[in-house]
Amino acid sequence: MKCKIKYVNFRGKSYFVRPRRGCSGYVCSTKESDTDLESLPEGMEFYERADGFVGVRKKLKSKITAEEFALIQRECKRLAAPNMVRFELSKKAVSVYSAAHCNLSKLQGPRDKVAAIEDYIDRNATYMPSLRFTISDEDERIFDLERMSSLSSGEKWWFLESGELRYLVEKYAPHIEKESMCDFV
Repeated sequence: MKCKIKYVNFRGKSYFVRPRRGCSGYVCSTKESDTDLESLPEGMEFYERADGFVGVRKKLKSKITAEEFALIQRECKRLAAPNMVRFELSKKAVSVYSAAHCNLSKLQGPRDKVAAIEDYIDRNATYMPSLRFTISDEDERIFDLERMSSLSSGEKWWFLESGELRYLVEKYAPHIEKESMCDFV
């Protein structure tokens, strides 16, 4: 029996991919099928959204460099909450998602129990959009930063400022999921 390709998302769910008519020509499912693929076709990749949804798409060619994406990930985890932020890379932006009101820094007890609790919360948390870094000047590497605002009329991205990426991350990441984020309008 041939080995089928499988992707396991951050929640621990396994997904299999099979051909289908539609946008990408492929669909991911948690149920195995006789038509599941053994490998992804050339030029395709798995992608995972912040909510754990898994899909297949053409390989992303982002204007955001690998170093810039890594900087956003590393510093948001360091300055906000290491286990409570997730990221989505798109063609021109990085969106930061956070798990609302999950401060694990005060958990105490045996390390293995704390780790199990952290893992459970991470796999079951609901992640909401928080910040979005969008490249606005590719030559100068200038980014626009927006924060998500939930209003009675729905969610909306609010522009905060433009600038150098490290500056924006260091200024705003510490405020993710804190009341102080509301001070930035």
